[in-house]
Amino acid sequence: MTPQAPRARHGKLIVVKLDQIGDYVLFRNFLEVLKNSSRFQSHELSLLGNKEYRPLAESLDGHVVDRFVWVDKDKFATWKLYRKHVLNKLRQLRFDVLISPLYSRENCWTEPVVEAINASEKIGSTGDLTNITAAHRFRTNTNYTRLIQGRDGVLFEFSRNKDFFEALLGQDIPLMGPVIAPGPGPSPTQGPYAILFPGAKDKYRRWSEHNFAAIADHLAQRHGLEIVICGSRQDKALAVRIQRGVSVPLTNLCGKTSLAHLPGIFHDARLVLTNDTSAHHIAAAVGVPTLCLSNGNTFGRFVPYPQGFSATVRYVYPPEIEQDLDDFNGLVEKYQYTSRLDINAIVVPTVARRIDDLLAQASSL
Repeated sequence: MTPQAPRARHGKLIVVKLDQIGDYVLFRNFLEVLKNSSRFQSHELSLLGNKEYRPLAESLDGHVVDRFVWVDKDKFATWKLYRKHVLNKLRQLRFDVLISPLYSRENCWTEPVVEAINASEKIGSTGDLTNITAAHRFRTNTNYTRLIQGRDGVLFEFSRNKDFFEALLGQDIPLMGPVIAPGPGPSPTQGPYAILFPGAKDKYRRWSEHNFAAIADHLAQRHGLEIVICGSRQDKALAVRIQRGVSVPLTNLCGKTSLAHLPGIFHDARLVLTNDTSAHHIAAAVGVPTLCLSNGNTFGRFVPYPQGFSATVRYVYPPEIEQDLDDFNGLVEKYQYTSRLDINAIVVPTVARRIDDLLAQASSL
């Protein structure tokens, strides 16, 4: 069989996506849709992204993206010389089309980058006023040649992205949720295991390490599972405190694995217990049974996954939310932007019962 020649590239397209790891997981499946669309299939595709998700993107999407351009968001926001250097480099780039699907536009990262890059056509979202004033949005609208109108109100982020790309491409996209198909990886244990992901950048998202320790004992003693703790280097101390509070041995992988390895490690787990952070979205996309602990922050936009999007993800919230789960719209109204509820109002017995139910359901499939 004669190898198929690579398609000739007759245009240059750049997609700007500078938000966080979880945002990338809820967006990344549309890159392949974009690349294979009739409009852009002959374009070279570049992605301008946040370097925090670099290992994941290059591992999962290196076959789709022709060129990655990485920006350190923290340095871009705080170091004037770095910001100037990045913007000067970006001004030297030339593209036919720039796409920025960000709905909640902001002036710190995305808008300066969109303004700096030279492109004949710049496509963005009309967006909302969560991170930008009406005056700033009006001014930065001039950065774009086309703005795509999004649906009003709160929408789950994957659905928001889907709306954007369907309007952009003029086609239905048959995706019902984020999907990650990880390759096989080495098992972190000899036997079946559960994963604890106790870290989160924001303190209000972090369930107590004492609670995680109690659940580790429950998983080991009730379900016979080995326990693996995953997280970044910054989570090492947290993992050590959990280890000190349990009566069973743990495998601590915090800081020892790349973000690129997480999907494979998650895929073979019996359960992932995580705070509301990027691990929640990675686990959902992989399809592993997942219990997410959330104080309700950005309810309706990032939690919970809508019915039909993921059959494997469940949630536990503080009692103030649990008692009103039948009033979804009311909860969205209260917590769509932020929640100050104490995540540690979620008690261990409630989490243990949800885990038992989730594992029983998974074993019956």
